Amino acid sequence: MMVEPNTIDPHTIKERITSALKDFRFRDKGVLVQFWSPVAVRNRWLLTTWDQPFGVGGADEGLYSFRLKSELHAIVVDVEDTEELRPAGRVYSQKLSEWSLDVDGWGNKYGYIDLPIFESSGDSCVGVLEIITSSNYVDYAFEVQEVSRALKNQNLKSLHVFEDPTFCVADERRQHELDGILKVLKAVCDDQELPLAQTWALSGHASFVANSGNIERSCSSFNRSCIGKVCMSTYDLPFYVRDLTTWDFFKSCRERHLENSQGVVGRSFSSRGSWFCRDVTELDEDNYPLVPFAHVSGLTSCLAIYITSLELGVEYVIEFFLPHSTDDADVQRLMKAVKQQIQNTSCMRVDIMSAPQVIGGLPFLSWDLDTPPLPITLLTEKGAPQDSEDMEEENMENEPSNSHVVGTSQSIAPYLEQGIGNSDTNPGKVRKKRKRKSSESSITLEKIQKHFGKTMDEAAATLNGEFVDHRCCLYLCFHLNILTVSLYICS
Repeated sequence: MMVEPNTIDPHTIKERITSALKDFRFRDKGVLVQFWSPVAVRNRWLLTTWDQPFGVGGADEGLYSFRLKSELHAIVVDVEDTEELRPAGRVYSQKLSEWSLDVDGWGNKYGYIDLPIFESSGDSCVGVLEIITSSNYVDYAFEVQEVSRALKNQNLKSLHVFEDPTFCVADERRQHELDGILKVLKAVCDDQELPLAQTWALSGHASFVANSGNIERSCSSFNRSCIGKVCMSTYDLPFYVRDLTTWDFFKSCRERHLENSQGVVGRSFSSRGSWFCRDVTELDEDNYPLVPFAHVSGLTSCLAIYITSLELGVEYVIEFFLPHSTDDADVQRLMKAVKQQIQNTSCMRVDIMSAPQVIGGLPFLSWDLDTPPLPITLLTEKGAPQDSEDMEEENMENEPSNSHVVGTSQSIAPYLEQGIGNSDTNPGKVRKKRKRKSSESSITLEKIQKHFGKTMDEAAATLNGEFVDHRCCLYLCFHLNILTVSLYICS
């Protein structure tokens, strides 16, 4: 293995690490933090903690013993077989973090996390920072955040929590893709008046974890729940927060990973299709860990659409949250708008000709993205027919618009836009908000039973005007588990 010599003077690095250690904050006192520095001894490269910065949070004989052993044992790093190295040696060689919440390599009952330290302006690894803990943690996210914060003040850097190294590589083609997705999210949300849209992708292998004696690849959440899992993340991916009351929910998504089969997003990715849920707060929390945060933010209806990039073949899922009063026509309009905007970007591919699959509800009965939906005729209180668009105009109410936030998880630019489309950005101007009607069917088993003995057409024509043909009525009978009734009516 080739070892890169540091471009920064070792004495300068030592001073910076010492200053960073003084700025660290930890969750409890049972912690040891020490720096492994690369040194040249004759023709070999070693990692050593001898005469390097360290700190012990409290009186713990085990941690002191660990420190003394570390000082007496140097790690040879210019070897081909990295598996035989201790954690600090593997981290230095592979430039990826390694952690364990269980037992370290010497048999002590302590967890550890080893982080590669880099120069702020490059990828040269200047050493390894090792943290040994005596507490039973479920993750090391707090420790990683503290290290990143303290190192930044000393012009050094390490991996961020949830950061995916493969996404951080400067690539004009990938940046072009992300810019295209951002344009789609913003255009669709403004056109359809949606509160929030964000992008998910697979989280790459950004660390190693020692689990039950085995070294496994893992994501960068540093959380026990992600060990051995394929995770999805929103970190550093395009988003558009149109309604700032959903900002806390967006932050919760950014700070957590989803398994590639969890929630609406996971199902969309695993099936490579589109999925819809009318109310995500009704999902089981084990299947969708973000349920409590959706409750607080008042988010319910969600549509997830699987897309791929044309040039790089990267897989994404774009997630849209809709108003609570969303009906089937709204979803169809939304998917048509998404399809059109993605076609305009010319860098992404999407296949949404068929209706999305539905979680916890009736599937879509009528679906056609090639033609716009026909106007719906409604009855007013006086019984006179009225076009739905006219009715929406009557129900429009003026309401000050919220500020918008658009960008990626790490690049946030506020948009203080009032209104949508080509409206004026005058802060005193207000936008019009449409009221949408609920589409929940009121047809019950009892209502269908009243029409036993009739033909299907007769039953469909008199069931509160809910259905336009006998096929819809037949479907409802099957959904209500009344197969014998369906067969009787059809005879």
